[in-house]
Amino acid sequence: MEDVKTFKAHDDNVRSLDIHPTKPYLLSASYDKRIKVWNWEKGWECVKTFDTQCLIYEVKFVPTGAGYFTGASLSGLQIWNIGSSQCEFELDEGMLLSFDYVTHGDRLQVITGHIDNPVRVRDHQERTHY
Repeated sequence: MEDVKTFKAHDDNVRSLDIHPTKPYLLSASYDKRIKVWNWEKGWECVKTFDTQCLIYEVKFVPTGAGYFTGASLSGLQIWNIGSSQCEFELDEGMLLSFDYVTHGDRLQVITGHIDNPVRVRDHQERTHY
């Protein structure tokens, strides 16, 4: 394969990437404790940087396409709005390494994986355990 584009995304190793379901955005998280949003329609320009104050292991856009994304860290889930610089919601789960979204019926659920706990399934809107 041939490189189409190469650019330095962070000052440290890139830990996680995700593509927005409807917008031209790439989300990146690194060991530098930053999450960045890149716009490929603007030549892969970094259009927003979020300072997380903690190591983010995984990032994902919320699949509803509403402009939110989630980061997983050892202290839990952080939910951010692309239009804001502040974390809007933090779920203290502790020792969280991975997560994913699934639609069950008409409800969006988030599934979390932990270092020392079982897998948990939560209702994303209500933020309750199942």
